[in-house]
Amino acid sequence: MLSEHSDVDWITKPGDIIQSAFEKDHSLSAVKQLYNEKLISDNELYKIPSLNDLDLQVIPSGTLVRFRSMIQDMFDPEIYLASFEAKDTSSNNTVFCTSKYQDVANVPEGWEVDINAPTSVTQECQTFYCVSIPAENEWSQQAYKGKGQQINTMECSEDEVVPSKGKRSFDAMEDGNSTESDTVESCLEEQESSSKEDAKRIRTNDAAVHSDVPSSGTSNVDLNLPLSSGKACLVKVYDDLDSYHVADMVEFVGILLKDPSLAQHDHDEENGRGEISALCGALSDDTVAERRAHNPPPSLVPRLHTIVAHKMAHSNPLLSKDLKDSISLSDVSSLFGMVLPARSDIVDLLTAALMGDKLAAEYTLLNLLSRVSTSDSVLPVGKLSLNLISPSIAKCSSALQGIVQQLLPKSYFLPMSLSNMNTMKLTPKKNFESNRLKAGILQLTAGTHLTLDETALTAGQLDNNGCLNIQALTNVILWQKVKYDFQFHVTEIPCDLPTLVLSEGKSLLQVDCNLPLKPTYSDEPNILQALTHTPMEHLDKLRIYLGLTRMLKYQLPAEIQKKLEQDFVEMRKTDEQMNADLFRLMLDLARLLSLSKGQTDLQLDTWETVKRMEAERRARLIPRQ
Repeated sequence: MLSEHSDVDWITKPGDIIQSAFEKDHSLSAVKQLYNEKLISDNELYKIPSLNDLDLQVIPSGTLVRFRSMIQDMFDPEIYLASFEAKDTSSNNTVFCTSKYQDVANVPEGWEVDINAPTSVTQECQTFYCVSIPAENEWSQQAYKGKGQQINTMECSEDEVVPSKGKRSFDAMEDGNSTESDTVESCLEEQESSSKEDAKRIRTNDAAVHSDVPSSGTSNVDLNLPLSSGKACLVKVYDDLDSYHVADMVEFVGILLKDPSLAQHDHDEENGRGEISALCGALSDDTVAERRAHNPPPSLVPRLHTIVAHKMAHSNPLLSKDLKDSISLSDVSSLFGMVLPARSDIVDLLTAALMGDKLAAEYTLLNLLSRVSTSDSVLPVGKLSLNLISPSIAKCSSALQGIVQQLLPKSYFLPMSLSNMNTMKLTPKKNFESNRLKAGILQLTAGTHLTLDETALTAGQLDNNGCLNIQALTNVILWQKVKYDFQFHVTEIPCDLPTLVLSEGKSLLQVDCNLPLKPTYSDEPNILQALTHTPMEHLDKLRIYLGLTRMLKYQLPAEIQKKLEQDFVEMRKTDEQMNADLFRLMLDLARLLSLSKGQTDLQLDTWETVKRMEAERRARLIPRQ
């Protein structure tokens, strides 16, 4: 089917392809399969304009786009007309139409819709409120953008849309030949002039229909982002509805629509929304607040009708998107062998950041690599929350933050000041008046590294919100769960947020591992300058190493397990403080240390190293007890 259309049409005119497919057999079952086959290669996928990277007003309505996002909220399921009859009143001719992948069924003027015809077919779809993946670091965003930069070279200034002229892929600029990307861009540019007019009309109409939004702009619309920056999009999904969950990372590929009439207001019936609502399955008894929350201005929150969706197992742009959780080392042996020497470089960076404390650097590396692999009835397996303790830890804060931001794709640094604890909203809360989930800061995707700076906490009184926030942080650290407040009950959603706590004394938060620093020098580390001058190729090796190591499959051989059980019995005889919790910590450390060395099963020499590390760490704790 796609072969019948030009290489440009499948991106710029997906609606025509869908209509053509429906006219053939009154079914769209083959469309998803055809687009899946088309997008099996990254080269084809990254030809599609990205909503993450481009100004929304640059992308014409009706274009195929991709959006790398987190599901922030899930609206109630809707019923839509997958197939219905339309009749020409002048000739009585009847045609079959579909409203799939559309906000409004496209019926020719003068044709009547018979939604009660026996041939009408209704199906279920669902709308997700999706936002840019929170806490994505700058290097990760730029790396994703670079993948599509050879295709999507449209640029816009901060103030207005500016058509990009004469832009081609980097390869084309080198060899002087025109490429397919030129053709795609040319077609998009042809539509851009009308798109600019549409953008102006959208902004004007949005301001007119929202009485609470000033005509000078729509900036007062609440985008409901977990963090302060990002984009939002209403994503309609038609397949595998039960496979999605709140806080999932998904890259959606679908048709972008920006019809300004979709912005809800108090006078829907006067503006002909009755028929549209019937076709889209909207409920007539929705409150005004709910209609506004679920139908924000398309100039700020566009609609994306999903054709293909890819659930992301990771968000590292330097790794293949097809890598899944618990990959075998044999699958990536050549790549991992190349980047394994990066381990010592990362330890050196962390040692310098922690004023010469190599033991603390080793533990911090394991914290960066920690990941919830499985959960049992007691505690999640694989997590390692770490508390670095020192009166001079504030000197290390900027250096540690810089390393984490440069090496991990996602991270969030939270100063635990009294003001922040008392005013911030860390957990999501359901607003029943608008029937939407209000975002909280801890609504983050799996693998986001969380650094809590307790040195910012000064003397004072925590109010009720502050106490709830401390409880929320404790719940994440201990149980790797975020509490979602639904007013009459609390739902705990599993998460995977490796947490590092910086404090001058032992943290008020309960963590897996407390480690007092033992600096060998007192000067404030200057790591940021060193990172600035580090070649990008070398930084990428460090990033690939961390990304691959977190995803490796790990196993504990039966013979080693028996040895560990014997060791536990012997340690209990000589160490009165040894208990199940300490032994469990040692097992987690052994797992992470093995993986950091590229070993996917535990070896005895690694176990002995863990025992020595733990003996030294615990010895540092004795004077403080």
